[in-house]
Parts: sequence; C-alpha cells; structure tokens
Amino acid sequence: MKLDEFFVTGEPIIYVTEAGIALAMIGIIFYLTYFKKWKWLWTNWLTTVDHKKIGVMYVPSCGINAIPRRCRCLNDEGTAYRTEFKIT
Repeated sequence: MKLDEFFVTGEPIIYVTEAGIALAMIGIIFYLTYFKKWKWLWTNWLTTVDHKKIGVMYVPSCGINAIPRRCRCLNDEGTAYRTEFKIT
C-alpha cells in the first residue's frame, strides 16, 4: 500500500483536520504520561461497571460517529437523499 492511498489527500481542510487529530492524540498521551494517569484511566473509566460513567463515555462517541454517517446521506448538491416508499 502506498502512503498516498492511506491518507486522504487533496483538500487543505483535510490536512488541517488530520494534523489537529494527530496533535490532540499526542497531547492526550503526553498528559496521561506526565501526570501518571494511565492507571486511573484504566481502573476508573475503561473497566468500570458504573452506568453513569459508561453513559459519559458513550455519548461523545455516538456524536463523533454520527457526523460521517450523516454526511454519507448527502448527494452532490448538498441536500439529503429522499427515498419514497410506494406500497402496492
């Protein structure tokens, strides 16, 4: 696989977004390492059975996943596809 097939290319906004995601990931990893929060993250959040914490983790992931799914529903003009069901 070539490197240009792996990355989305062509638009400057995509490059800025990819750089922002990479910087955010580096910042989060730096924060967790510098303040020694890896164990806290594992014990208090990632392996919890508390329904409130699970909900707090679930809601942002749904919002992040919903954006690309809604974008796929748009056609070339930027309007949503319409499907009409006919009952015969």
